[in-house]
Amino acid sequence: ATALAAWDRGVRIFRVHDVAEHRQALAVYGAIAEAGGKGS
Repeated sequence: ATALAAWDRGVRIFRVHDVAEHRQALAVYGAIAEAGGKGS
């Protein structure tokens, strides 16, 4: 959740241990944004 909030505020570089999970979360978040939901 923190990474998604940071992404929404313009952060584009993250240091994480679970890369695959974060990529998936950002992909879902992006899909929601494209569908007209919250996000950038």
